[in-house]
Parts: sequence; C-alpha cells; structure tokens
Amino acid sequence: MYVNGRLTHGATPTLRDACDALPANVHVLCVSVTDEALDVPGPAVLRVLREHWRETRGGPFRLSIGRSYVRTLSLHGSTEGGSTKAHLRLA
Repeated sequence: MYVNGRLTHGATPTLRDACDALPANVHVLCVSVTDEALDVPGPAVLRVLREHWRETRGGPFRLSIGRSYVRTLSLHGSTEGGSTKAHLRLA
C-alpha cells in the first residue's frame, strides 16, 4: 500500500477499509509512506493501522519511508516534434 502526503485521523477508516478489501490470502502488509506521513498525527494513524492488521490478519506489518517529492522528466524527440511528460515518483 502506498500512502502519499499527510495522514490525518480521518484517513484511518479509509486505510482500514483498504486493508480489509485485500484478498484473504494476503498476510503481510507492506506500507510505503512519504516522510510527510510522519508528521503528527501520522505515526498514531499508522499504529492504529498496524494493530488493525494484526488483529484481523495476524500477520506482519512492514513500513518503508520514501522521499516526498515527484520529479518530472521531459522526453523529447518524437517524429512530430512534440514532447511527452513522464511523472516518476521516487520511493
């Protein structure tokens, strides 16, 4: 699960619902967050999510922290002289 931006207490039900919607054979939850998610109250929301996962699935919870920005690359060289933009999120 990729979480981008700040976490608020209002996000807790949505995150729980997303976990509950995963197939029953998923036992390990890997959550990747940007460093913005670690601002208050983010850690508390992640603790609630971890406890919910452990109670409902009994499996491990893995957390990784990535960078909080997006780089945009302009790719030129089409036959018509146009350009294409590709958005890459670095994690």
